[in-house]
Order: sequence, then C-alpha cells, then structure tokens
Amino acid sequence: MFPESMIDKSRKKDHYFDTDYSPFLIEDPKYGILRIPENRRIEEAIPSSDSLFLDFVSQCLVLDPEKRPGAGEAIKHPWIRSFFGGPEAESNPIGPTVGRLEDRDFDLP
Repeated sequence: MFPESMIDKSRKKDHYFDTDYSPFLIEDPKYGILRIPENRRIEEAIPSSDSLFLDFVSQCLVLDPEKRPGAGEAIKHPWIRSFFGGPEAESNPIGPTVGRLEDRDFDLP
C-alpha cells in the first residue's frame, strides 16, 4: 500500500482514507463495493509493446511526488528524446527515430 508519509501530504486524504490509512470502500450500483485505488502492472493497463513508452509512463505515474521525475527530468527520457534525435535516439532498441509524432506507431489499439 501507500507509505503513510505520502498519504499525510495529501490535501484530500480524509476523503479517501480511514484513520488507519486503508482506502475507503466505495459502493457502486453497477459493480458493487470497490476498493480504490487499484494496483495493476502498467503492461496490463496500457496495451503497448514499446518498452520505452511504458517505462516513461510508469515513471510519470509514480505516486510519491518526491520520487516522481519532474518535467526537466522527464523530457530527458529516451522515449521523449527519440522524437528529436540525439544520442538517446540512437540507442533506442525499439525502432528508428521518427521526426514527427504523427508518423510514430505507438502500437495502441
């Protein structure tokens, strides 16, 4: 589960967590009782075979803001750099560098 120190930083922790830091149960008429948040692997949530893309997204979704990369770090990620050329693009094992985003095959359904 989430570290208590991270939950304590949340402005809305009282809306989502009990005093023992467990998530509230949420009743949904269609699905019954849900416990949120859900924990799934990124590969299950995003159908893509682009490992650099999945790595980039997983880094952006790190819950703890102290551990999540900022914009300055994220823009240096090899997946982002592959759109602009440079040394990171040359080591991209997924495929060749493409100059325009519209031309890039993201392998999404």
